[in-house]
Amino acid sequence: MEIKKCLRCGSLHTTEGDVCRECAIKDNAEVIKLKGVLSEGFEIGTTKQDLAIKAGITAKNLNRYLQAEEFSGIYFPETSSNIGGINEKKAELK
Repeated sequence: MEIKKCLRCGSLHTTEGDVCRECAIKDNAEVIKLKGVLSEGFEIGTTKQDLAIKAGITAKNLNRYLQAEEFSGIYFPETSSNIGGINEKKAELK
């Protein structure tokens, strides 16, 4: 039996996975929220911070979730590359 530290709350646990049982329940609920936000669509230039705020989850947990296989191929920059307040979506419509 391997004792591990929960990546979410820091408690020690022996369950499979990276989080304890209590946090696994919370993770499942947050992943459902994240999927809901992603299914609504998002604007060009959306960052991880924007996504975390919209989904109501921490950036730390968002980064963990985005590493899962079910989210492979999805990329969000850490910060915006939008310099000078130019709306990228409008700039493309010229």
